[in-house]
Amino acid sequence: MEPQVKFAAATDFPQDIVALGKLCSDLATQVSSKLSETGHPQPSFAADGPSVFPILDQDFENKRNQLREASKMLYELTTNPEDLVTRELWAKVHDINAFSYIVKYKLAEHVPINGKISYTQLAQKASTGHGLTRKMLRHLMTLRVFAEPEPETVKHTAASKLLLDRGTFLNTKFISHDTFQTAAVHLKALEKWGHETRAPNETAHNIAHNSDKPFFEWLRDEPKGAQDFADLMAYLFKSSARGHTSLLESYDWNKLGKITMVDVGGSSGHCSIAIAKVNPDMTFIVQDLPNIAAQSSDPATTIVPPELRDRITFQGHDMLEEQPVLADAYFMRMVLHDWPDDFCVKALANIAKAMARRQGSRLYIVDSVLPAPSELLTVLERPMRVADLQMTIIHNGMERQLDEWDALFRRGHQALAIQRVVRMPQSPHAIIELQLDEKLL
Repeated sequence: MEPQVKFAAATDFPQDIVALGKLCSDLATQVSSKLSETGHPQPSFAADGPSVFPILDQDFENKRNQLREASKMLYELTTNPEDLVTRELWAKVHDINAFSYIVKYKLAEHVPINGKISYTQLAQKASTGHGLTRKMLRHLMTLRVFAEPEPETVKHTAASKLLLDRGTFLNTKFISHDTFQTAAVHLKALEKWGHETRAPNETAHNIAHNSDKPFFEWLRDEPKGAQDFADLMAYLFKSSARGHTSLLESYDWNKLGKITMVDVGGSSGHCSIAIAKVNPDMTFIVQDLPNIAAQSSDPATTIVPPELRDRITFQGHDMLEEQPVLADAYFMRMVLHDWPDDFCVKALANIAKAMARRQGSRLYIVDSVLPAPSELLTVLERPMRVADLQMTIIHNGMERQLDEWDALFRRGHQALAIQRVVRMPQSPHAIIELQLDEKLL
């Protein structure tokens, strides 16, 4: 794992408001100077402000996250402790309430990209009520989402304008509608099935949707939901936190040479496409459930560029069944976190069995590696804890620490051994490279 840098963990920061204030000032100066030196605009809430920070270098990213951590800690230290567990919580509930409203009625679409619109006109365009529309938007304005430039008018900010992007819109919708409704019945799921259940069809999602099927089986019967979910996954892959840039920068895929790699649970093939572009000698078999593989290989719906279609093929396959392909490498990105341990063990055992028949075969797992508490900055740790809870309420899945990953691999096959772990920059994920230890075969 990468060595820690100064202020790498939350515990490295002073718990003194004067010292934190000075630290914030110093870090803000460094971040601002780096942006100016490299010709990038300064952060702005304005609608024409930058929508994302540039990826410059690791030192810049470290300082930016340290600034976020220091300013967050300063805010928390100057907030009454009682407010952190009451009023702040109350506000978060109604943040979701307001986002749910503007997504449902697509308010962002009716606000001019440049310029303003009155609340009355907006309510007419969206077929909503004037009073409630104004109420919801004014709440979100406290988060710098939308702004009121003149009394009774609304305009976009940098954040609200992003809701015009389909990927961002789907993500906000998934969080404010699906996730919120599912999390709200988590306790009911625990009351029904207990705290120790690991069955993928005994989750809060099953309660919320009155279903007895695991999430992906349920999704198969929801064509519109399935397409939205596939589009959401493609968006998340392209985003700065999880995109192909980090995947490609973290590992020298070109050095693998002329090999065949099986992308297990690879959906529409976005990872294989990214790697294929940097290694012209690799071929890929993208495996997923038959309906997904069929859609992903259909010329009318595939996202594979024409020039790569002779190297990227699709195969319908359930990873819980025996692996039919003997390959030089296997690849699983954000797959195992969807599943409880016993299901992961079965999938890993199927792959390991195939690897044992192909000398030198490797397995690449791209997934979160949870830190120990306070090992990272809270601004980096918190999204990983969120993902862990998300996997729980939908799949009874989980994010895992490195020792938990290692134990899981050994359960899949006693010889399945970690060779290296590479943290991906600007991402909560790591690439775990595994091979079979021949001494244990």
